[in-house]
Amino acid sequence: MNLKPLVASALVLASASAFAAGGALGALDDTTLVIGNPSVDTPFFFDTYTFTLGTVSDVFGGAYSVGISGFTAVLQDASFATVGTDSDLGDGFSFAGLSAGNYALSLLGFSQSGGAYGGVVGATPVPEPETYAMLLAGLGMLGFMIRRRGGQA
Repeated sequence: MNLKPLVASALVLASASAFAAGGALGALDDTTLVIGNPSVDTPFFFDTYTFTLGTVSDVFGGAYSVGISGFTAVLQDASFATVGTDSDLGDGFSFAGLSAGNYALSLLGFSQSGGAYGGVVGATPVPEPETYAMLLAGLGMLGFMIRRRGGQA
């Protein structure tokens, strides 16, 4: 049984109650939000979702469409410079190592006789280098303690 149409329908229905045709998502720090447009009724559409990152983060998401061709995601920073583009949204999208600031995620495509899309977008903070240094120091101390005990746990 192919679950993609069922998942796409569920995402479209869920997005209809959350956000429609772009808008401000607010702070996207360590959270995931539903996006979508339940009724694309123009031959070409361009929906933009704006958001803010409070710290260095990776932005990720995915979207499924029905009746839309050329479905593409474009991420821009506050100066309108394109940060990344993904034209295969079915397998998800991700943009890594984005600095704190304002961003705009635009979803665009073509619809001959109406269509819809739904999906999610989220962000996860990227650990600072100091976090990795503390992790390595802790592992080193554990290794030292195990060695002092003669390899016995």
